Amino acid sequence: MSAFSEILEEQFDTKEVDQCIQAALRAALRGYPDVNIRGNVDLGREYVFPISRVLLSANLAYHFPIETIQDSVSSALNMKEITGLLQAESAAVKAAQSLLLISRERAWEAVEDVIASFATETETNKNLFPDINKNFSVESSYFEAQDLMSMLTVRDINLPERKAFDSPLWFDEQNPRSQFPPKVNIREYLHNDIFSFWREWHQGFLDGKPMDWELQRRVAMIPDEDWEKGPEHIARVIEEIRRDFDGTTAPEQERFEELEPSSLERILRAPTLSAGQIEAAAQGIRDAECRYLNDTGANQLPDPFQALPEIAGSMVRVSRQIRQHASDPTVENSLRQEIGRLNARVIELEQEVNALRKAPAPVFLPALKEQIGKSLGDWKMYGAMCGALWLISGDDLGMQQRLENLGAARTAIFGTEATTSDVLPDETPEVIEI
Repeated sequence: MSAFSEILEEQFDTKEVDQCIQAALRAALRGYPDVNIRGNVDLGREYVFPISRVLLSANLAYHFPIETIQDSVSSALNMKEITGLLQAESAAVKAAQSLLLISRERAWEAVEDVIASFATETETNKNLFPDINKNFSVESSYFEAQDLMSMLTVRDINLPERKAFDSPLWFDEQNPRSQFPPKVNIREYLHNDIFSFWREWHQGFLDGKPMDWELQRRVAMIPDEDWEKGPEHIARVIEEIRRDFDGTTAPEQERFEELEPSSLERILRAPTLSAGQIEAAAQGIRDAECRYLNDTGANQLPDPFQALPEIAGSMVRVSRQIRQHASDPTVENSLRQEIGRLNARVIELEQEVNALRKAPAPVFLPALKEQIGKSLGDWKMYGAMCGALWLISGDDLGMQQRLENLGAARTAIFGTEATTSDVLPDETPEVIEI
């Protein structure tokens, strides 16, 4: 047994079970759809398709431990396609089961399967890890690959829980160069458009930049009767979900010209950094929303906070257009309009929170107020949101005043751990993007 294999076993015995499940899910993603499927029959529909649903739902349930999402994992595991021996013994299914059962043993089985799969494949696929095959004999290459996979899993198990999927799945120097050579049994997955969503979804995890979690949630919530109709039908349903999510089929949207920035210079000065900050803030809002729903068992946000999801969605659209601007400057007008709509939502939130602040009697019972303070009233979430919104707005003075008012109202309602002025920059730093 290699040194890293021993370290991995020891870590699995001593770390929290959630960390073991995290490692199992990352291992299953690393092996997706399956590195050493054998045979000459295309398995895209009967294997890759159901496994994809299982793994999407399981990753989502780990990221957002909400009962309705965990139910989607159970539904995925109950698909008739999962009953076959090949599917039931896959690392993806074992990782999903480890999450539902909170099972260290099942998580270990998933990790072992992936490590063994890559080690075995290294013996026959000389292009998988060229450096290993170049420098070691066939027999030694098996153990070198095993050591590499164990090392990666040790790293996985020690990643911060909230950042479980924000790190690339491979070390740069050992990213497999030909994990899936042209194989008959996964040709449809590799080339058919009905699997294009799943290829993009997986690439996001490979890069440590998961596809938007809200989009993944909407896919996971597709009813069982739709999944039963097969991959072509699901591809069409996902296409409709994405159109709705991106707003591409929405009617003419209301415009708030008076709230549109006069200049986009600040956010376009360093577009990648700007987009990253905005996306992180949007994700913080969605995390807070999910935390509130999970903590309270409610199925929607309280009325004063209804604008938060709309703010998050608008911020994501802004970030996409910022990234797109480098290759397509024609999006500038739509970017201004989206920022105007975003600012309108912020004003709406500011008014609602101010109304809460000025209410003559307490609006929330103490226990609920405490729960909301940890999620929808979390000062860190507001700090990140206000910092991103200040960056987006071209109206420095006016927008900063609105954001400071919002922060002050939040502080008055939920506590004084921080103020918005603590997180708003005095000026935009000079950044040169290379």
